[in-house]
Amino acid sequence: MRLSDLSLIAAGVLSAAGLGLLLAARPNVLPEPEPRHPITDEMRREAAARANSTGPTIAAGDTEGDKVNLTKLTEGGPAFLIFIMDSCPCSMEAQPFFQRLYDGFGQKVPFVGVTDGTLVQGKEWKAHFQMTFPLISDPKKDLMQAFGAKHSAYTALVGKGGRVVKLWPGYDQAMLGEMKAAIAREAGVPDPKVSTSDAPTKPTSGCVF
Repeated sequence: MRLSDLSLIAAGVLSAAGLGLLLAARPNVLPEPEPRHPITDEMRREAAARANSTGPTIAAGDTEGDKVNLTKLTEGGPAFLIFIMDSCPCSMEAQPFFQRLYDGFGQKVPFVGVTDGTLVQGKEWKAHFQMTFPLISDPKKDLMQAFGAKHSAYTALVGKGGRVVKLWPGYDQAMLGEMKAAIAREAGVPDPKVSTSDAPTKPTSGCVF
């Protein structure tokens, strides 16, 4: 075999090896799964209808034994409510993003979690997720019904004086950004930088209360 033929064979082998290494080095990017509970048009319409309504009062003890009074919390600015279903995977997946929003505002805006679990279960939830804002228990789901939160992972921004600014029927990257901007606007504080790049890109809600 001539030297030129050997050179061509060697070049081919090296090219194939290089292509194999390139393919092996590429990250294995899996498509984002479809939401367990996608946000429907009806959910959006019902949530939008809650805007500018007067929200219910909240006066309850939280998991730490402290009193949470929504009227007092909204005397000078807004409060952000998160509706949680205990042991619900949807709430579990959403919780870290809401904690990031709270951390991003540096505790300048009060956040309150509302769980359908007991106070004991709520205390375990807080410990597990290292949740640093108050969590109140509503096993009868009265507050969920009063605010129109039909699924877990719903959130509500309550403005000064108890007015419901907006109810969100779930979350995704875009909606988290919208929540953040709305909270900042109502509170009159800078819109903080909060990473939500690992949040779903498809609008997702939670399990039915």
